[in-house]
Amino acid sequence: MHNELGHHEEAAIWAVRARDMFLELVPDERDTAVASNRDTLGSVYRALGRYEEAEANYLRSVELQEALSYRHYKADTLVRLADLKLELGELDAARGYYHAALDVYDDLGFAKADDVRARLARIS
Repeated sequence: MHNELGHHEEAAIWAVRARDMFLELVPDERDTAVASNRDTLGSVYRALGRYEEAEANYLRSVELQEALSYRHYKADTLVRLADLKLELGELDAARGYYHAALDVYDDLGFAKADDVRARLARIS
């Protein structure tokens, strides 16, 4: 909620606390709660301009979602990672992540593929 309200510092504090509390109870990071938390932290850190931390959390979320076979959530995170790379002017990396997300969306038959195609067209 803090992130949605634009209170990004507070959001980061609570997201880290939530992750740490979860890992105290279930000391295995391969869980949907942790994967989702990492994605949230990526967005929070991006909003704060902490791009390296944002990227690291997005990438860890993608790894966890891959291990858990949550392909559509993985694709969603790949889009956010591509958006980050685009924001940083890293067009080749952005294209790569958009294409990876597009492959998943197309394979699953998700309409989100059209949005990714539009994003790719804008940077081609």
